[in-house]
Amino acid sequence: MARAFECRFGIGDPWAFHSAVWIARASRNKPDCYITARSMGGAIKASFHARERRHVGLTSEHITKAFSRADLHDSTRHFDTWTQPYSLGSGATLEFLLRFPTSQLRPFPLRASDFNKVRWVPAAPPGEVIEVGMLCFEPGTHPEFMNTGTAIRIADGTLIDGRQVWLVSRTVLEGQFTNRHTIKDEIRAQWQACGTMPADLHESIRLMIFFNDSGVRGWTEMAGDWLR
Repeated sequence: MARAFECRFGIGDPWAFHSAVWIARASRNKPDCYITARSMGGAIKASFHARERRHVGLTSEHITKAFSRADLHDSTRHFDTWTQPYSLGSGATLEFLLRFPTSQLRPFPLRASDFNKVRWVPAAPPGEVIEVGMLCFEPGTHPEFMNTGTAIRIADGTLIDGRQVWLVSRTVLEGQFTNRHTIKDEIRAQWQACGTMPADLHESIRLMIFFNDSGVRGWTEMAGDWLR
């Protein structure tokens, strides 16, 4: 059975400075959606279940492997769980948000197929950020906000329950994110605790920083050398 919605996308120029490759898709037999970065290796994803809870955490496939290796001891695989998506009004919801600061894009190798099978969204100007949101709409809803500003529809589909799901990008200023230094110190300490010094991180390493900004959840993709 074909998926109602599936999109591989990235930000920037695949021949030069770019982000990781991201995958957004719907379930084949349920009106559920998922989003993850390919570099997460199938271990972590964000899941949005129709009219049920949403969560970010380890995938069930990774849990199975972890239990077989006796590596996982916690009772839950979810890092964050919530029930209400962020409302955009008129029956529209923002399920998840990805942020791609232009300052964090890097020239690192990609797969050969990434040059023609991935939708590449042009990077924002220096000092700005591309935001990519996964939006859902009730059947029959006609979003009005797409007619203004810098919003661009990357991909869209119709789920098996009739809802629309869209990937939409827009450009915002990077300076509006004010908690970077605190997060940077925390992540640097985590890497050091694992025995890896931030100075040893190659620029091709991609860091997915989870955030919850007043109910808007998502990841900001940063370069590994940001921690130096």
